[in-house]
Amino acid sequence: MASTLKINNLDTASGTTITIPTGKTLVGTDTGTLRSPGTPIQIVTATGGGDTTISTGNTWTNSSLQITITPKLASSKIHVMFTQPVRLYGTGSVTRGGVRLIRNISGGAQGQNVWNTGDLVEMFQIRGTSGTIEHSAPLVGMVLEHPNTTSAITYIVQGLYYPDSGTGQILMWRGSFGSEIQAIEYAQ
Repeated sequence: MASTLKINNLDTASGTTITIPTGKTLVGTDTGTLRSPGTPIQIVTATGGGDTTISTGNTWTNSSLQITITPKLASSKIHVMFTQPVRLYGTGSVTRGGVRLIRNISGGAQGQNVWNTGDLVEMFQIRGTSGTIEHSAPLVGMVLEHPNTTSAITYIVQGLYYPDSGTGQILMWRGSFGSEIQAIEYAQ
């Protein structure tokens, strides 16, 4: 027979942790108050917006695909996923371009690379060969990280085209072309 315990205040005898025994599940709690490891605390999603055309080679450039999340707990992990459709224009025998994900923490680290390489040589990329005029592809990425902050974090998808002979620009789409970015905060 189940019973119900009704209280107005729950506190610890010492310390700051209330422990749920192994094998037991806490059901129906407000995630703003009690959190078990792995519980999603918040989800932020962004779609739509304008296109970004990058016409300068060899330079990482912010796209309009970005999202801001303010973690509720410094101990949380943030799972960021994105889909960024791109079109690479060029007339050379090789045309290459790619994307990466950076994070800016309000009042802290700015432009820190969190997904993909920081240089140009081994970046996650699309590539056209044999004089391709244009090449289109959706580039998809995800990262699970622990930024250790409760300050606002902005995640930004950046694009770059490698300055191969004949490469002209990379177009990064938004809106109806299937781009999306999502950040989920998980309690730890």
